[in-house]
Amino acid sequence: MRNSGGIFLSLYINCNDCTPQHYKLTQTHKKQMNKNAYEIRLELLNLAHGDMTNRFYEKLSLLKEADNRSYDSYLRAVEKDAPGTVRLAFAGDCTAEKIDALLPSSSEIIERAEELYRFIEGK
Repeated sequence: MRNSGGIFLSLYINCNDCTPQHYKLTQTHKKQMNKNAYEIRLELLNLAHGDMTNRFYEKLSLLKEADNRSYDSYLRAVEKDAPGTVRLAFAGDCTAEKIDALLPSSSEIIERAEELYRFIEGK
């Protein structure tokens, strides 16, 4: 009996989470749970920025794919041309101006952050 009690006591002591590392981890976790209004707004702004950046890259990928399809059809047309036919060089649709137009502006990112905030508030 006495031996089993000692084993239980030693297991209890060994499983106790009063180590400095556990205390520090717990305190860090508590800090992350209590965010002020500025930290919440910054986090929403970062989420909105990430969302808009992902949308930009999706649109850019679609533009590049369309440009590649256009180039492939241009090459097929060149192959079908009669010998000696002169064609203009391929001018792709993926231009710097079109890419710049796809980039989200600061106001679009802020608008998206406000949309996320309204969703979180439940309005």
